[in-house]
Amino acid sequence: MENKILILLGAFIFCMTLGLKDAMAAAATNVECKNPCINSYEIEDGQVVAADIANNAVTNAKIADGAVTNTKILDGQVTAPKIADGAVTDAKITGPISTSKLNVGTTPGTVAAGDHNHDSLYQKKYANVIVVAKAGGDYTDPVTAMNNLSAWCGTPSATNPCLLKIMPGVYNIGANSLQMQSYVDIEGSGENTTKISGSISSPYFPPTQGVITASAPTSNAELRFLTVENIDSWGGVNVAIYNNAVALKITNVTATTALYGSSNYAVYNYTSSTTMTNVTATASNGSSNRAVYNRSSSTIMTNVTATASVSSVSGGSSNYGVENVASSSMTMANVTATASGPSGSNYGINNNFDSSLIMTNSTVTAWGGSVYNIGIYNITNSSLTIVNSTVTASDGVQSYSLTTKIDHSVIIGTRYTITTGYTGSVIYVGNTRLEGGPVLGTFITCAGVYDENYVFYANTCP
Repeated sequence: MENKILILLGAFIFCMTLGLKDAMAAAATNVECKNPCINSYEIEDGQVVAADIANNAVTNAKIADGAVTNTKILDGQVTAPKIADGAVTDAKITGPISTSKLNVGTTPGTVAAGDHNHDSLYQKKYANVIVVAKAGGDYTDPVTAMNNLSAWCGTPSATNPCLLKIMPGVYNIGANSLQMQSYVDIEGSGENTTKISGSISSPYFPPTQGVITASAPTSNAELRFLTVENIDSWGGVNVAIYNNAVALKITNVTATTALYGSSNYAVYNYTSSTTMTNVTATASNGSSNRAVYNRSSSTIMTNVTATASVSSVSGGSSNYGVENVASSSMTMANVTATASGPSGSNYGINNNFDSSLIMTNSTVTAWGGSVYNIGIYNITNSSLTIVNSTVTASDGVQSYSLTTKIDHSVIIGTRYTITTGYTGSVIYVGNTRLEGGPVLGTFITCAGVYDENYVFYANTCP
């Protein structure tokens, strides 16, 4: 009997112990624990391994927020295949991502923090090119950029040419002159978008500089795609583009001087070889105005508009659309040369002092002057050839020099169409309309010409 009592008492104590154990577990976790029930304190670290857990048995709902901490995840334990696409969202990332976590871009298609910098490998830049811009360029002033040429291009040469690129904007260089250099082209962004303005003046003739200056020994350089404007007005000799002893190309350029009380030159060529293509040259409102001036130079002009004018009677004494003097040679094609306004005299073209001029497909006009309005003035041992062109003025063509040839053209002169009188001067006119006033002179030969009424003259002049 005593043994039975002891056995029953032991069983009672064992059951009480199990119940107390479950109650304590439930109280500790605040979760009701029901059989079968396993509490966390009953599982030793490392006792349950991955092989003991069925796939997908542990779901998000079975993991309390914050239960899995960094200390419980070994480095490299969570690999890319274990993270579903889009599972890690911005909301699940707090705080900065350290550089050490980013420096993994060692294979194609990856990016590491150390991969980004601002050296020449990633910030690509054209060699031998400098950019002048109002903002975002290498320089904001074209004069400074050219003065620092050696820093960005070294020594320019035929094998190391350079480009100074000027972005849109108006660049006022003041009393400075932008000096062209050998094998360095200056390129704007268009005549209507890039303008270089300056206040450059020489105290007396001949001038020595312009807003843009090309001087010996400069060679093999081109100016293109911009506008050049001289805005000085103190009364000296003002030049937009000055070219002295240089083989210079001027392409798609507008050159302007419009200064009261001054001697104005839009393009001034002196002892140089110049090629002008698609150029607009305007000189106005000075005491004398010359759109294109060619002195002791060889110049080729194609698609050029040259205009010299004044707007008032007191504006000046003379205007020259084109002046070719002092043993110069000029070839013109598709050129419009105009001299106008109530000044003393207007000359569309003045070809003078041992010079030669060949003109094709061009238009020359002179009007409005109180003294002379001469379309083309050819004088002092100079030669003139006009082909397929139109000349309009009070005096169309005056030639007191060597040989003048006019073919397939229209000469309109309200006073005289053609004038000569110099002994030794010979003028030949063929297949040309002579409209307005008569031909004046004794050394003129006409062959197959006609007047404004289309009256034909086989071998005489109207």
